[in-house]
Amino acid sequence: MAVFEPQHRIPESVSAQVESLLSRNNDPLVTWQNCVSLLRGHATPREWANVWKQCFADWEPAERGPAPMWLPEASDLANSNLARWMREKKVADFPAFHRWTAGHREQFWLEAIQRLEIKFQTPPTKIADFSNGLETPNWLPGARLNIAESCFQADESKTAIV
Repeated sequence: MAVFEPQHRIPESVSAQVESLLSRNNDPLVTWQNCVSLLRGHATPREWANVWKQCFADWEPAERGPAPMWLPEASDLANSNLARWMREKKVADFPAFHRWTAGHREQFWLEAIQRLEIKFQTPPTKIADFSNGLETPNWLPGARLNIAESCFQADESKTAIV
């Protein structure tokens, strides 16, 4: 499959670097990130799709889940809400944060609700009722909300991810 359309003029140095990356058979995630960096501003949608298909040709969705179309830059990750929360909790990495959430379920969900600014018409009596066991919790008992009240409160000049 031809990666680049003959009528489209991607700089030769860029197309050569992308072709080289695709031929190396490295980690598809790294290859895709490198190709994205090179192609930004140059490729057509069809060319993006062709490069993505080649990067993830051997990807096993049953084992690894769906192949990503987008991967955040390191600066995006460092400035994310999750990274900020992890720094506040003084946890070094995602596995440590996951352990904290599992060990502090009610505190985690209380903080998540506060951070997301979820507006309740009737607040819950507690975060979770585990009286029927951990397998069948009753989350936010007594709560009532109209999720639209919480979803549309952001600054309308900001970017929304839908």
